[in-house]
Amino acid sequence: MDVGPGMGYFSIPMAQLVGPSGKVIAADLQKHMLDAIYRRAVRVGVQDRIILHQTQGDDLGVTQTIDFCLAFWMVHEVRNRRRLLSQIASILKYDGTFLVAEPKVHVSKVNFNATLSLAQEVGFQVVDQPKIFLSNVAILKKRGN
Repeated sequence: MDVGPGMGYFSIPMAQLVGPSGKVIAADLQKHMLDAIYRRAVRVGVQDRIILHQTQGDDLGVTQTIDFCLAFWMVHEVRNRRRLLSQIASILKYDGTFLVAEPKVHVSKVNFNATLSLAQEVGFQVVDQPKIFLSNVAILKKRGN
């Protein structure tokens, strides 16, 4: 799942990676962004691998179980981060991975760490913090189960 995918910068490559039998959920609040992803997916021939899902306010509304979730440069835009993180935790498989990246120019390390603390409170553990240019990044896994 690509949460807040915008124009599908990552959704399209993710659809290419999952192969013909895989699916990518592109979950965005803005219908025009989902429409743009669809147009781009058609051009590349992966439209059958992308599930376009329009979220409602602070509710993801996704019920499918997912293996991987990407939230790239978008968590800071969400009013209720705890709710978002809880919803992602509720649909992520136990062995699934959640990559969260926030822009250093908008999100301080202190604020990013606050997001990671919220993630830990809802059941994630930080397993790595790789470097991505201009980003605060964490790879998370679900705890327990």
